[in-house]
Amino acid sequence: TTAETSTKAYAQYISELKISYIGASFDGNFIYYAPYQSDYQDETIILIYDISKEFDDSSSWTEITIPYTQFSGTGFNGKEIVMAPHCYLDEDMVEMCPKILFLDVETQEVRYSDKSYGSYNGVIEADDEIFFVPYMTENKRSDFLMIKDGIHSFSPSIAKGAYWGGTYDGRHVYYTPYNFFESPTTRSGEFLRYDTTKNFDDELAWEIVSFAVTDFD
Repeated sequence: TTAETSTKAYAQYISELKISYIGASFDGNFIYYAPYQSDYQDETIILIYDISKEFDDSSSWTEITIPYTQFSGTGFNGKEIVMAPHCYLDEDMVEMCPKILFLDVETQEVRYSDKSYGSYNGVIEADDEIFFVPYMTENKRSDFLMIKDGIHSFSPSIAKGAYWGGTYDGRHVYYTPYNFFESPTTRSGEFLRYDTTKNFDDELAWEIVSFAVTDFD
């Protein structure tokens, strides 16, 4: 589906903006900021900065207003800005898990994935592939996602923890350990990586190493 969007000069509102952001991505011309929490109940705002103009010039900034949701990272795959959803509690304390957002940089049209995939904390750009870093909700950890010619999900059996952020070295995608989904207060110490030369759903493409403090004595 294509969301209705509005784009306009936005700098006059920046001093009053009541939205926090997590992550930004670059398409070669513009910086796109992914909205996280917002004080506006019905909508939130993707901010876009034109790098060819002055940073403090009102004409350098535009907005795309979308229905309220939360994201926790963004990346560019060569055609679209992709934003990773983050689950949150609504006013009735019901968990809401948004869909993945895709923003076409040529048309500025916004579309969403057909379904929700859970909660994520970070996006890793790997050439023309996008990887979402799985976070944990109260009940479970989300699957690992790769976005290229569709959305591919997989959970390698060796990965027991949750993750927050990561990076790409030209071959491997690295996931930074956050905690166990069984116990939010227990740190997993699991450093995970995926070999992009192999299939995403190949167990042998994934490897992990865990450390304890005594390993560094």
